[in-house]
Amino acid sequence: MANGKDGYAYYPSLEILREEFDIIWDRRAEYYPEILTDALKQKVAAERFFQRAITSPPPGRCPYIPGEERLAKTLRLFQLRRIYEKTNHPRFADRNGGIIGYAIAEHDKLVARLMAGEDLTFAEIKRTFSLDKTDKVNMEDTRTRKGIAG
Repeated sequence: MANGKDGYAYYPSLEILREEFDIIWDRRAEYYPEILTDALKQKVAAERFFQRAITSPPPGRCPYIPGEERLAKTLRLFQLRRIYEKTNHPRFADRNGGIIGYAIAEHDKLVARLMAGEDLTFAEIKRTFSLDKTDKVNMEDTRTRKGIAG
């Protein structure tokens, strides 16, 4: 498909394809009414636009609680667990290597921003905790990680 905006490929929806099929069929049926009947149109459309029902795979078994199913990643509770897990990992140090502590209220501010869907860079995390630019976050040293995803 030709590239659309932002360089992404454009894929028309099934509804658009169905509409185009109807327009083309109806126009061609004007010239060949004995061949392109409504019954044939329905048969061709049923074959061309058939789709199986989409089902999601089961999430699997919970590794922590035997007999329980794992939470689906789309559930808000799963997202809350993931965000708390990610926000419990950072440790802060000043430029001399001294450990900087933080209050639960500051941690909860960070969690609230992430739960609102914000992606936070390490600079934004430092601002949330009122830290200096020279202070370090233990997770900041990795080259691939730029922050915490919301």
